[in-house]
Amino acid sequence: MNCTGRGNRKRICEEYDVQAIGCIVLYGGRTVISDAGGKVIRDKYYKFLCVNKGDGHREFIQCGYPTAKHICELSGIQLPAEFNPFVGEGNNGGGAGGGQNVRPMNRGRKQLDNAIMLFVTAKDEILGPETAIFKIKERVEKDMYNDVDFGDVKAVNTILGKFYTTMSQIIADLGMHGTVRNYNFNILHNMLNEKQIFPNNYI
Repeated sequence: MNCTGRGNRKRICEEYDVQAIGCIVLYGGRTVISDAGGKVIRDKYYKFLCVNKGDGHREFIQCGYPTAKHICELSGIQLPAEFNPFVGEGNNGGGAGGGQNVRPMNRGRKQLDNAIMLFVTAKDEILGPETAIFKIKERVEKDMYNDVDFGDVKAVNTILGKFYTTMSQIIADLGMHGTVRNYNFNILHNMLNEKQIFPNNYI
């Protein structure tokens, strides 16, 4: 969605519910064209899902930091923290959250949020605004402190299967472009095993 100009961004934030998907690191020569002026972005970009308040139409915004900061200010949402799966680059390999929390996040939710962000980082070029992963991500991040919902764990597992991939395959693919941080999905894996749900794509 074209978000060039402060007035245009103000209109978008009035007409759409804006959800911050994340700050996604580019790798392997990937680039993104900013929706604010068409600049080529080569390092990292901010992605937003915009849902029309009238008819529910969904569109993406992809942009750099200055535009993202303005959108967040207009929408009253937090600027998403950078999600960087690679060791030694940036400072955040986790998904939700942008500040310090006294209360620790639920480990299962954190694992699911990381799984979602790894999937988005790897597959973003082929994901549309209607892809179910974004609705699940919104539910998961609304409450990072209580137990993860089994329905969301199962739903992400199903999405991974529809894309013919697993978490180990995603990490291996990312690993072709740098050393990937150590991610653990044991809680999610065990939840599916206990319910005897196969294939288990959190391997």
